[in-house]
Amino acid sequence: PYERIGIERQLGRDCARVLATCTDEVVELGDMGVPPRQVSVVPCGVDAEHFHPAADTGRTPERRLPHRLLA
Repeated sequence: PYERIGIERQLGRDCARVLATCTDEVVELGDMGVPPRQVSVVPCGVDAEHFHPAADTGRTPERRLPHRLLA
């Protein structure tokens, strides 16, 4: 949204590194005043050779187990 352009512009200039997902974003960031030397492109996606679903162990995944809050 338009309302956040100012803060994005300031953050981009103040940060040591800004990540973009494509070269179009690098251009857009440059238009906002972010120096290209501060921008790195990290494409969206997953390396399927490195990250893959775990083998089915028959166990309930931890994220589906009930949670408790202890105080």
